[in-house]
Amino acid sequence: MKKLKKTPVLLLLFNRPKYTLQLIKQLKKYLPTKIYIHCDGPREGNISDKKNCKRVIDIIKEKIDWNCQKNLKIQKNNLGVRDAIITGIDFLFKKENKGIILEDSMLPNKSFFYFCHELLIKYKKNKKISIISGFNPVIDYRIKNSYTFSEYPAIWGWATWRRSWRLFDWKMNNWPQNKKAQWMKHKLKKTFFFRFYWEKVFQDTFLRRNKTWDYNLVYSNWFHKTWSIIPKYNLVENQDIYDKITTHKNNLNFKIKKKELKFPLEHPRKFSVNTSYDEIFYKKFYNFKFFFFNIFFARIFKKLLSKIYLKNLFDI
Repeated sequence: MKKLKKTPVLLLLFNRPKYTLQLIKQLKKYLPTKIYIHCDGPREGNISDKKNCKRVIDIIKEKIDWNCQKNLKIQKNNLGVRDAIITGIDFLFKKENKGIILEDSMLPNKSFFYFCHELLIKYKKNKKISIISGFNPVIDYRIKNSYTFSEYPAIWGWATWRRSWRLFDWKMNNWPQNKKAQWMKHKLKKTFFFRFYWEKVFQDTFLRRNKTWDYNLVYSNWFHKTWSIIPKYNLVENQDIYDKITTHKNNLNFKIKKKELKFPLEHPRKFSVNTSYDEIFYKKFYNFKFFFFNIFFARIFKKLLSKIYLKNLFDI
């Protein structure tokens, strides 16, 4: 493998010193010359947060001990998951044209950095590509080349450009109009079950009923019809999935071990979305039909209970 040129890295940190230590240990395999660090502040009245957030800052100062430019932004107050990540990425792209982005729970392998760096250069001017992901949870699908193209932006360890981040609309201002125009049906040509699930997700995200930010990114990518790059093997582990207290409260089985990718990279000859990969991904991790029927029968059951209750009232 040829000597690695350095791409700036953004670390998105909060109150988990143990994760921060492990992440920096992996980062030393790359030794970036520019590091951007965004630390969210402690939650109000949370003594544990104050202690852990301070420890995270101390670790940064102690353990990032190689010759590099450190750009540090520390929040005094807690922004929350969505605003902290968006603010952190904005912080990176105010100065850089491209970058690698890692949340504190992400554990990339060495090839992840090489992979992101090379493809950030190769697809720099290709506006069809929005992000380069290091995460691939589909282990039962063989990707022939070193990577493939997907319509879904996987962000557990990823890289992108300023030009892509500029398209990100975290407020989803045009969602009400697109929803009314049945954009997912007429423009994206999605099936009923697919639309049923994602329209609910996007509506909740638009109304800020959830705390995450990545659904906004999914929406932006689909609206602009941009693609993601998915590696042949999974290059990043997420420590959150092994934690009892996690921000990822779902039933998705993402316990996928990482594997080093071989170089030189073998680039795909065909430049198009891998629909076979995406179908398996959606079926495996977003089982729309199961989700729909759960909702459907829950509503029927609720109506049935209401009728029984009213009947009992009448009989009394």
